[in-house]
Amino acid sequence: MSWYVNLKISQKLLVVALLVSLAIGGLGAFFILQMGKVYNAANFGNVNSVPSLEVMNRILSGSKEMYIFLLRHIHITDVSRKTMVEGLLASAQKDTEKALADYDKLISDDTDKQMHALNRDQFIQLTKLIQDVFQYSRVNNSDEARAVLRDRGYPLQEKINKAFDNHIAYNMKLANEGSKDAQKTYASARLMGIVGIVVTVVLLFVILMIISHLISSP
Repeated sequence: MSWYVNLKISQKLLVVALLVSLAIGGLGAFFILQMGKVYNAANFGNVNSVPSLEVMNRILSGSKEMYIFLLRHIHITDVSRKTMVEGLLASAQKDTEKALADYDKLISDDTDKQMHALNRDQFIQLTKLIQDVFQYSRVNNSDEARAVLRDRGYPLQEKINKAFDNHIAYNMKLANEGSKDAQKTYASARLMGIVGIVVTVVLLFVILMIISHLISSP
């Protein structure tokens, strides 16, 4: 460090200030990075799990509304009222399709993607079932309409409910894992932060001792 010895005292102090600034800046950047990791882990539930559950509720509610309107369509004999119910059912179907599309943006992993694909496939089956029932219900052939509903509708509805129960449970699992990850990340960040502070203080002390010696040197 012969170059340092030849510096003026003001220049030596400037070098000390620069080193201290670099050390503090590095430590600050480290803390910001760790805080970001903690925030992302803790905020997973807010940005993904909660919206996912809300959208899934819209999908399930829409499917149930479609099923209810289908039952009303079978029981109603008046043509104008049947037309009105079909309009309500079409609106519920449109809302459900929108919710299914919204969930595409919230998929977390491959398992979530597979579960959503199953939900979408069952929704398609439901729309096909409705059209098959309509061909009898529109002409007031309620016996045939109920037979289709009994043979295909009830089992499908049970499958839909089971699939959504599993999907909701999986999203809750992801939310809990996000919370646990946040706690682990915080504990790790805290430990690394303490170590970083100690190491930085020690290094600064050593550097200052060396520089103090160099400053006092002729």
